[in-house]
Amino acid sequence: MLINRFNNYSMAGIVVRDGNIGRVALTATGRGSVTYELTEKELKIIAKGAEVLAKMWFGLGARKIIIPHRTLSIIEREEDISILINTILHDPKNLLLGSAHPQSGNRIGTNPNDSVVDTDCRVHGFDNFFVCDASVFPTSVGVNPQITVMAIASIVAARIIKDWKEKFAAIPISSSI
Repeated sequence: MLINRFNNYSMAGIVVRDGNIGRVALTATGRGSVTYELTEKELKIIAKGAEVLAKMWFGLGARKIIIPHRTLSIIEREEDISILINTILHDPKNLLLGSAHPQSGNRIGTNPNDSVVDTDCRVHGFDNFFVCDASVFPTSVGVNPQITVMAIASIVAARIIKDWKEKFAAIPISSSI
């Protein structure tokens, strides 16, 4: 069993800056629906990253490489890297993906028709509802956004504090939307 050798594991990931290729919407029954498909560009980047990592791991003495793919979960020989690449490129629906830093879901902008928050990170149509995380980025930045998120939050917090008495203190607290 693989778990018996857990202390011998190491991990690496492939970071890809994708385009705005996902969609969040409501279905006819009012339920949330998320669609997301990689483009050929992203698939090629993932395949190349998997190739580089697999060659590195085998070069360092790995005996098995565990792959985040439903139909090809382990390769045991460097000669199987081409199969891995082919599987990623031609069976992307079985590729298991994750995201640690989702960005651009609540895009910042001046037009409520194509953005969620205004230039003060206030949600369009609300007086005192702010979003100040990576979701307000106009597009994905492709790197860890921690410092940028902290800067945005600091700026927004300073603006709220500065305008508290004139704009926000008198707004009644509501128990519902």
